[in-house]
Amino acid sequence: MPGRSEVNKTKKKEVELIRNLIKKYKTVGLINLNNLPSPQLQTARKKLNAEIRVVKKSLLKIAFKGTEYEKLDFCLNEIIPALIMSNDSSFKLAKDLRKGKSFVAAKPGQIAPHDILVKAGPTNLPAGPVIGELGAAGIKASVEQGKIDIRQDSVVVRAGNAISPTAASVLVKLGIKPMEIGLNLAATFEEGNLFGKDVLDIDEKFYIDTLKLAASEALNLSVNIGYVTEDNVELLLRKVESEAIALNKIANAEKDKVINEIASAEKEAEKLAEKTDDQGGN
Repeated sequence: MPGRSEVNKTKKKEVELIRNLIKKYKTVGLINLNNLPSPQLQTARKKLNAEIRVVKKSLLKIAFKGTEYEKLDFCLNEIIPALIMSNDSSFKLAKDLRKGKSFVAAKPGQIAPHDILVKAGPTNLPAGPVIGELGAAGIKASVEQGKIDIRQDSVVVRAGNAISPTAASVLVKLGIKPMEIGLNLAATFEEGNLFGKDVLDIDEKFYIDTLKLAASEALNLSVNIGYVTEDNVELLLRKVESEAIALNKIANAEKDKVINEIASAEKEAEKLAEKTDDQGGN
């Protein structure tokens, strides 16, 4: 059995190794290995453009201490950590990790990551004792043409609650796989910037759509207030042309109205003059 001095030497070597490793990469992060089967970790190591190293929390804290990576400590107590290092950006790394995830059946005792819903509709389950299991799980069902039919949408397990053996069994029979497995990125540190899970989990499409909406609204605002830029000058000219055409139509309509009123007044005047002449002649 190794003595304390040998253990300390081993720990020091590991800490030194970690410190040297993180200097070589643009992005350094922590992933959560909680509930992650070993095969998935090995598969991820082969597919990702990143280096993954499983390290004890205590050694990570020592390795980070006194460096800018110490900012990653905030999430260490909440996860079973592994160090992930890459020269890709934090968001590229997060995207690649999401692609590698898959869904598996729930096991009794696991915590539901979200409301687990069983939707109404026909199933392939034959009539039999399983209908009692469905009822025990809070699912209303009936038999239609020899097959079990779910009568209405039912939440079997609420988010944050433990999955019961009955619920787990029913979900397996219905072919529902609610548990997502894969490498969960807890946080990253990249070129002086710390990114938490709440930021990294947002899909890039959300950012792109948000930017497009902001650009569209900014363009509309600049056109409406008449603020000329290189990007909106063509739209402004079209707007001015459209308004000029509309104004011209209004002006022409008013002109025609005035002409018609003058013509009508002239006719009235002529009638009045004729009437006056007739009366004078009498």
